[in-house]
Amino acid sequence: MNALVAFRALAPVMSSSMRTAAGPSVVVAKRFAHHEEYGDAWNKKWVQFFEAENIRKKVLHRGLNDVFAHDLVPEVEILVAAIEASRRVNSFGTSVRIMEGLREKVATQADYDYMIEQLRPTLDKNGVSTPEELGFQ
Repeated sequence: MNALVAFRALAPVMSSSMRTAAGPSVVVAKRFAHHEEYGDAWNKKWVQFFEAENIRKKVLHRGLNDVFAHDLVPEVEILVAAIEASRRVNSFGTSVRIMEGLREKVATQADYDYMIEQLRPTLDKNGVSTPEELGFQ
């Protein structure tokens, strides 16, 4: 989101003196300066997001972009919910991209192997292949 769009979105809640004195860059910095905590609440939020029965493909992609944009490896329960959501919207490609994103996020091969081991029942149930099984390197 560029600064002008963010400024326009916040303009109705700002006083006129703030609009002229602070300018958009200061307001945007204040608006997006919060620190998001990662933990059970964050995991639960994303599991609920992906478990929504009426999720659409576009919304699923936006959620995946948000989850993978953070500097962490998503928890197994988030990945399970995302894979099942991708199969509900009948998007095999999205399922494979989730697995590719996981491969890019983990630090070591041992970590990746552990995550695949944890996800194996979900992968088998939903007919999802790992990038390695598909021949992607």
